[in-house]
Amino acid sequence: MVRQNPEEPLRDPTLALLVRFLEENPNLSVVPEFPGPFEMYKLVNKVQSVDRTRFSVLFGSEALAAYHWLKPGSRVSPAVGRLMLYFKLALQSRDPNDRAEVVDQWRSTVTEEAQARGVVDIFRTGAWKAKPEQVKV
Repeated sequence: MVRQNPEEPLRDPTLALLVRFLEENPNLSVVPEFPGPFEMYKLVNKVQSVDRTRFSVLFGSEALAAYHWLKPGSRVSPAVGRLMLYFKLALQSRDPNDRAEVVDQWRSTVTEEAQARGVVDIFRTGAWKAKPEQVKV
């Protein structure tokens, strides 16, 4: 709940009561539970086969990020966590037979963003920074 001295009781009684209230009433929590990278990797691969390199790229990270993400106890950045949450919700909102369309559409969006950044083939290179020879003058 806190970053400094997490083993000590919370100083703020209001925050402590809020935590207790949400523990007693988890259905009222408006703070979403973010999916972990392993959960998302499994979910995406249920829909469409994606290797670790391409999985990282789908979430705006360099190709090797998933190798770190999929280690036990590892974390993703808050932005990646949010993107994973919304992607999970998008997949779950569709019929299982239509989920591949969500992934295909997202791949197009990722490709479009990469091209806007000067990256020619993001799913091949796995790098979000354009190489000097790729930059158009």
